[in-house]
Amino acid sequence: SSLKKGDYEATEDDMTSDRENSQSIKTLLVFSGPSKVTIKAPSDTERAILNAKSYGRLITTKTTELEIENVNFTGGKANNSTGGAIKTTRTLSLKNSDIYSNQAIKSDGGTGHGAGIYISYGNLSLDSCNFYDNVSTNGQGGALYMTGTGVKTLTVTSTTVGNLDNPNKATRGGGIYLTFATTGSTI
Repeated sequence: SSLKKGDYEATEDDMTSDRENSQSIKTLLVFSGPSKVTIKAPSDTERAILNAKSYGRLITTKTTELEIENVNFTGGKANNSTGGAIKTTRTLSLKNSDIYSNQAIKSDGGTGHGAGIYISYGNLSLDSCNFYDNVSTNGQGGALYMTGTGVKTLTVTSTTVGNLDNPNKATRGGGIYLTFATTGSTI
């Protein structure tokens, strides 16, 4: 899918209810179809900005690998769930993209991990990305939470996770929180 340069602001009506652990989570885009989806804006200087305006999560994938380039993600919010901006159970590749001002909030027995990205069972590649001002309230991994079984690979190139003016915050791992059930993973 190609996006034009500009701001894409969600309204509450744009959000889809998605069942997750007996809860309804509102999400802007849900992918459970093709094996791979590419979302790309024209260039690094002509980025698209997806803003959920705190109505819910921006992207959920269940069976789809994502390749994203030149797209910024902001305003994502996951109440009692994971992945304020992006939640995926598959491989994710981000290039020239900023993830900022997203929330994952743990209350009432929920989880609240990975305000920027929550990824399980997939590999993650970050190239020329910035993560800042993502907050996991009572959770782990302000910018990123990565978990799962099997051997995983996290590749980070020319990427900034946090800054002094707008740090990522969490109970543990304000920037990145990794937890794997298998040795042999590559970082």
